[in-house]
Amino acid sequence: MRLFCLPSHGKLEILLDYVSRQIRTEESVHGCCSVGGSVRASTSKLVGRAVLRTISLLSTLIEAVFTFFQDLTLRDIWNGICDVLEAVFVAFPRLAWSWSAAFGKGSYNIMQVLLGGIGELIWYTGFGVGWSALYLPRQVWKILEGIWASLSKVTHEVKVWVNPKAG
Repeated sequence: MRLFCLPSHGKLEILLDYVSRQIRTEESVHGCCSVGGSVRASTSKLVGRAVLRTISLLSTLIEAVFTFFQDLTLRDIWNGICDVLEAVFVAFPRLAWSWSAAFGKGSYNIMQVLLGGIGELIWYTGFGVGWSALYLPRQVWKILEGIWASLSKVTHEVKVWVNPKAG
């Protein structure tokens, strides 16, 4: 199946014929739909859990106001606050990390299905560029941590030198 209707030019025709054989539309559409569905499902579950926990906290607070803390303890309110904070600061970052992992796998599968070996090459090239872009800041951070630790030790030694009882 040829996707491009160009006059015959030898090498160009061979290249276009190879690329058109590498593109498989049915498999790529199925791959795109399966990745999008899992992201939507995980998002809706997270939002649903966060909303339910927030409503639970609000109902607990309203119950506390109406019953003037007769049957409700501060421990119950604290547990509600902890549930909301856990949903926001633990569950959401965990979900975001799983999204990035799913995006990496999904983009690899889509590139592989759409373009075959060329798609894999493009994906690995992008991965290498991203890794290289993050490598230097990580190393600079390690260097700054080492400098900070050294300065901390130097200050401690100066304090001990000035006042031996400070150590």
